[in-house]
Amino acid sequence: MEGNVTALPPEPDDQLQLGFRMIQNSYNAKVQELEQELRGLQLYHEEQKTHVAAAQRKHASLEGELVESHQRCQLLSDENRELFKTVQTLRVKIQKLEELKKKVMEAYAEEGSQVENVGGNQQLTSRSLALPAIDPPGHVPRAAPREPASSVQARSSSDRHVSPRESPWPPPSVPPQDSAVGGKIFFQTARRSLSRESFQELLANIKKLNSQLQSREECLEDARRIFGPEHQHLYAEFEQLLQLHSV
Repeated sequence: MEGNVTALPPEPDDQLQLGFRMIQNSYNAKVQELEQELRGLQLYHEEQKTHVAAAQRKHASLEGELVESHQRCQLLSDENRELFKTVQTLRVKIQKLEELKKKVMEAYAEEGSQVENVGGNQQLTSRSLALPAIDPPGHVPRAAPREPASSVQARSSSDRHVSPRESPWPPPSVPPQDSAVGGKIFFQTARRSLSRESFQELLANIKKLNSQLQSREECLEDARRIFGPEHQHLYAEFEQLLQLHSV
């Protein structure tokens, strides 16, 4: 203590100057310390500004991605809604097509069985009938009425005067099996060529002929109308079948 006191200048002015210097040195040291701290804070502030800027950029990018994701989600939702409507429409169409397919298959099976019955069971005029006829499915031939002996003799007499070229009845030289096969092929061809209504009308025409509700000429006339000009070859085959199975 005494050493410090003795170190002080004896003059008050000198002591005052010493005190000012000490204060100035302390002040300068404090200023330097604060300046260093300020520089550190400035550096930290710059770093934080950089981090904030990067965070802002990332936030903006994420916001853009969020908007795009929302728009894409909305678009996918609309597409999903449209696809659902399309699926429902396609299901309805498929159901209608299945029903149509079922009806077509039933109609085809019905026509096929009908044609098979016609091809397997049809007989073009048996010799027991007075008029040539074709037996459609389910038809039971009736026995032809017996003609008087005078009528038979007259017809036999007239037949002897007819030349072979003018004879309307060709000789029964075709075997029954071959004629049945030819009739089956004819009916299959007619079913493919004619419409369903025309084919049904042809079968009804044949039934009328078998039932003797119309003559052979009327049957041929109706057949010509049914076949029309575009199916004249079928009419010719039909007429030939009638002639082959005529009495």
